[in-house]
Amino acid sequence: MFEKLAQIEQTYEELTHKLALPETVANPAAFREASKTLSDLDVTVKLYRQYRDVKRQQRDTAEMLEGLPKDDELYELAQAEQKELLERMVALEEELRKELIPKDPNDSRNVVLEIRAGTG
Repeated sequence: MFEKLAQIEQTYEELTHKLALPETVANPAAFREASKTLSDLDVTVKLYRQYRDVKRQQRDTAEMLEGLPKDDELYELAQAEQKELLERMVALEEELRKELIPKDPNDSRNVVLEIRAGTG
């Protein structure tokens, strides 16, 4: 899963760079397509970056816990933060899994809904 997320982030960075090029801006079709793809990847990349930040914070807190005596007040605070960070990591993992589910190609299409009065 995380290899796929790293690839998505790399694609996001490449598209960001591509949109800054004058050739892309001059070609409206390429610009529109790159912008649409970039906006599709935006939420996933932001969630992935949040996940990495939380994971880094969790590692830092774990290292701090190793160096503290267990009867210290700071140890208790670090333990509480560690628990909170682990819960946040689990929530972010779940959101990332949902984001990686392939989108339905019909999601972006219009629908005509006709409502009629029923008799009988």
